[in-house]
Amino acid sequence: MSFSLKIKKIILSNYRNHRSLKLDIKKKIIFIYGKNGSGKSNILEAISLLFSNTGFRNSKLENIPNKSVIFKTPLFGASFTFSDNIEDTKIGISFIKKKDKFNKIIKFEDPTIKSKSFLNRIKIFSVLPSVGNFFLGNASHRRDFIDSMIFTQNSLHYDTLTKYNKLQLERIKILKSKKENDYIHNWLLSIEKQMSRLGVVLCDNRRTFLKIINDFSIKYSEQFPILNISLSGKLDKKLIKIPALELEEYFLFQLKKNREIDRLCGKTQFGANKTDILIFNKERNDFASNCSTGEQKVTLIIILFLFLKIIKESKKNFICLFDDLFSTLDEKYIDLILNEILSLESQTWITGVDSSFLKINSKYLKEVMFVNL
Repeated sequence: MSFSLKIKKIILSNYRNHRSLKLDIKKKIIFIYGKNGSGKSNILEAISLLFSNTGFRNSKLENIPNKSVIFKTPLFGASFTFSDNIEDTKIGISFIKKKDKFNKIIKFEDPTIKSKSFLNRIKIFSVLPSVGNFFLGNASHRRDFIDSMIFTQNSLHYDTLTKYNKLQLERIKILKSKKENDYIHNWLLSIEKQMSRLGVVLCDNRRTFLKIINDFSIKYSEQFPILNISLSGKLDKKLIKIPALELEEYFLFQLKKNREIDRLCGKTQFGANKTDILIFNKERNDFASNCSTGEQKVTLIIILFLFLKIIKESKKNFICLFDDLFSTLDEKYIDLILNEILSLESQTWITGVDSSFLKINSKYLKEVMFVNL
């Protein structure tokens, strides 16, 4: 019997286009389908709000409650019942407005439960339709995708990235103010020292994770072409050659040197996020960015497959959210991903326009709970 936490029930009230929705979950894989605009992704977003202040869409909280004048009551919320096959835990999400700003509130039916400690027992991983533009979008989209994988394996990576980005914005703000005195100088130097330390940690986290992916690619080379994923940034390349402390000093030197140009541009010209994800297909002896659209799609599926293998070996408790994942995949790759999902202890939520991705004779049919909106 599995004792991993899974969602047993969801109730949405006035959540976007869902006036009232109740789902009792009976299987590990939940496939939600319906026409565009039916609210499939909204259910996944509600789940993601448990683990993020703005959900996987990075939405403004004030845009989430249904504002229809039909409603005579401000009742809004999302409630969840989690189960580990021993006991149930009920959690509710609501918003409170303070000074024209909405804040998220998470409450447990059992007041003795601490929100952070409970939710830390679960990792969440999501794949959104935007991942289809992985090779066409800018470098930040590719970094975000890899970082989202790292978050599930290294919870400190999220905190490090958040702190680094905040310091980066604060530094630019100071530079643009043009204020100069001892206090400002020391403050700026302190920020740059923190950035150099955290930036090297970010580079090392990414490098470590990509090495794991690359090792798994070799491990499963009989099934797929071997991929070698690397980082293009100057900091990333130097980290391979010199010690971390030496790299911190180099990074700090660059930040000091670039103060004027960063002030004029309003952006940090040298840093941990000045990098891109490079994917080399050893079978084709070429980078995936140069391959056909079909080959690029297969490359992404291979990366997802390898990541699911990593999840499985980590034995951590996961909830996977796959928004419109199967719409452009052929049966071979759908079966491949479903087979891996079923081998996990994770609960997986998938959305799509229709349920035709599973044939009537599919061996996976009985493993999926279908929800038609």
